[in-house]
Amino acid sequence: MTQRFVTWHSLKNEFGNGSWAVFDGMVTVRTPDGTKSAQIGGMPPEYLARVLMRELFYEQRPDVA
Repeated sequence: MTQRFVTWHSLKNEFGNGSWAVFDGMVTVRTPDGTKSAQIGGMPPEYLARVLMRELFYEQRPDVA
Protein backbone atom coordinates (compact mmCIF):
# COMPACT_ATOMS: atom_id res chain seq x y z
CA MET A 1 0.00 0.00 0.00
CA THR A 2 1.35 3.42 -0.95
CA GLN A 3 0.90 6.24 1.50
CA ARG A 4 0.36 9.68 0.04
CA PHE A 5 1.21 12.87 1.86
CA VAL A 6 -1.03 15.90 1.77
CA THR A 7 0.33 19.42 2.06
CA TRP A 8 -1.87 21.82 4.00
CA HIS A 9 -1.71 25.53 3.22
CA SER A 10 -2.56 28.36 5.60
CA LEU A 11 -5.16 30.91 4.60
CA LYS A 12 -5.90 34.16 6.41
CA ASN A 13 -8.41 36.71 5.13
CA GLU A 14 -11.47 38.71 6.15
CA PHE A 15 -13.28 35.42 6.90
CA GLY A 16 -10.72 34.34 9.52
CA ASN A 17 -7.93 31.79 9.61
CA GLY A 18 -7.99 28.37 8.04
CA SER A 19 -6.11 25.66 6.23
CA TRP A 20 -6.75 24.04 2.90
CA ALA A 21 -5.44 21.05 0.96
CA VAL A 22 -6.02 19.25 -2.31
CA PHE A 23 -6.42 15.48 -2.39
CA ASP A 24 -8.39 13.03 -4.49
CA GLY A 25 -9.50 15.85 -6.81
CA MET A 26 -11.11 17.77 -3.96
CA VAL A 27 -10.25 20.97 -2.14
CA THR A 28 -10.88 20.73 1.60
CA VAL A 29 -10.94 23.74 3.91
CA ARG A 30 -10.75 23.58 7.72
CA THR A 31 -11.60 26.58 9.88
CA PRO A 32 -12.90 27.09 13.43
CA ASP A 33 -16.34 27.28 11.74
CA GLY A 34 -16.05 23.75 10.32
CA THR A 35 -14.81 21.77 7.35
CA LYS A 36 -16.03 21.94 3.78
CA SER A 37 -14.94 20.24 0.56
CA ALA A 38 -15.68 20.70 -3.13
CA GLN A 39 -14.55 19.07 -6.33
CA ILE A 40 -11.96 20.98 -8.31
CA GLY A 41 -13.59 22.43 -11.39
CA GLY A 42 -12.41 25.22 -13.63
CA MET A 43 -11.10 27.50 -10.89
CA PRO A 44 -7.70 27.47 -9.19
CA PRO A 45 -7.59 25.54 -5.89
CA GLU A 46 -6.53 28.67 -3.96
CA TYR A 47 -9.61 30.53 -5.19
CA LEU A 48 -11.93 27.61 -4.44
CA ALA A 49 -10.47 27.39 -0.92
CA ARG A 50 -11.34 31.06 -0.38
CA VAL A 51 -14.90 30.49 -1.66
CA LEU A 52 -15.37 27.54 0.70
CA MET A 53 -13.98 29.55 3.59
CA ARG A 54 -16.44 32.35 2.85
CA GLU A 55 -19.33 29.85 2.74
CA LEU A 56 -18.35 28.40 6.12
CA PHE A 57 -18.11 31.90 7.59
CA TYR A 58 -21.61 32.92 6.46
CA GLU A 59 -23.19 29.57 7.37
CA GLN A 60 -22.19 30.21 10.98
CA ARG A 61 -23.27 33.88 10.86
CA PRO A 62 -26.55 34.09 8.90
CA ASP A 63 -27.24 37.58 10.28
CA VAL A 64 -24.05 39.01 8.74
CA ALA A 65 -24.48 40.19 5.17
